Amino acid sequence: MHDTTTDALLGGRLQLTQPLKGYRAGNDPVFLAASIPIKQGEHVLDVGTGVGTALLCLAARDNSIKGVGVEVQENLATLALQNTEQNNLDQTFTIIKADIFEKIDQIKGLQFNHVLSNPPFFESEKTTVSSLSSKKLGRMIEKGDLQRWVSFCIKHVRPKGTITLIYRTEGIVEILKTLDGKVGDIKIFPLWSKRGEPAKRFIIQGRNGAKGPPQLLAGLVLHDRDGTYYPEVDKILRHGAALKL
Repeated sequence: MHDTTTDALLGGRLQLTQPLKGYRAGNDPVFLAASIPIKQGEHVLDVGTGVGTALLCLAARDNSIKGVGVEVQENLATLALQNTEQNNLDQTFTIIKADIFEKIDQIKGLQFNHVLSNPPFFESEKTTVSSLSSKKLGRMIEKGDLQRWVSFCIKHVRPKGTITLIYRTEGIVEILKTLDGKVGDIKIFPLWSKRGEPAKRFIIQGRNGAKGPPQLLAGLVLHDRDGTYYPEVDKILRHGAALKL
């Protein structure tokens, strides 16, 4: 595919092909994957998988897992499939090009041990766009669609299985409202760019059908004053370490 780059992921353990311009995977899917409490042989669903970054990172931690990635953008879904192949994970993960707001026959009725997602975070009515480029489409969501997105995730989680999202802090109320009564044992884990600054992102994780009040955890500070990553963060981003919530 033209206009792509192939970049090292997790310190070179994985190779990630992605668009040269537009959507490019950042650290969010790496943190998302690190937070999933996977066990040997479990099945995962990545909703809005992009180029498959989170799935690749999960497999780097445990190559016995199986999973599905759903992506609406055809070019990203094609690259996600290519990434599974070039990392010898095409027998591990299935990539489906589909819109989660429409019927997806391939996963109809299926439930997974873990469902993870990095949903689009800008409501389109608040964002001025001249065209639906890959990057813009990947970051846009219509008013009310965040609840539908989270509801789709809940529908595909097995009883007591986990749903894990990474999102911007302004969406926390809407997400908690959608999880209420369905998902419990919720943990809210802020990601602080630097000490003393407001957290702009958080990881939220709960168990389908579980009980118990939400917990606001201490979270993780990413950068030291000079902008370098703290050692515990570097272990996640470069070495694929787990992030225990």
